Amino acid sequence: MNICTDKVTDWMIRCKVINESEKELYQYALYSAILQIIPLLLAGGIGFCFGSMRCGIIMILPFIVLRKYSGGFHAKRLGFCLIGSSLLLVLCIFLCMRLVYRDALFFITVVLAISLIQFSPIENNKRKLDLLEKKRYKKIIVISVTVFLITALILLWLNKDRYAICIFIGIQLTASLQIPCLFLKMKKDQKEP
Repeated sequence: MNICTDKVTDWMIRCKVINESEKELYQYALYSAILQIIPLLLAGGIGFCFGSMRCGIIMILPFIVLRKYSGGFHAKRLGFCLIGSSLLLVLCIFLCMRLVYRDALFFITVVLAISLIQFSPIENNKRKLDLLEKKRYKKIIVISVTVFLITALILLWLNKDRYAICIFIGIQLTASLQIPCLFLKMKKDQKEP
């Protein structure tokens, strides 16, 4: 992916759209944009294969928003990330299409939403957050989780259970990807005196 962003920014410099001094900034912006678009495309494509592109996109929206500020498990290699993400999306979209709403699903989502709020943000080893960023990310998570849960409840009230389930699964997926990091942190904390 770095090769792709490098070529695009080099082309932008040759076309005099940006200055050489702005190259790193634009590479980062392109990289970030691609990371936001790939899950949408994957979820839309997988949803289409299951017969509902809309369910795939509705499910991935909470994930994209929450994941950006909550952190969690990241694969070390892009190939593993794409394969693992694709398999997880297939599973989640399959669940979105097959699950029937029950109160238990709502309560599981609420428990995982509380967990998401409690443990967010989980820092990435490549980028540490300062105290202000941590507070800002936590606030964004609280507001976002609340908005998504309220939206899902409104959808349930409007008898749009399928879409509410998609939002629930998106929240659950985000919270689930924090679990490996929490286990690693607990293991690390136990080793330290």
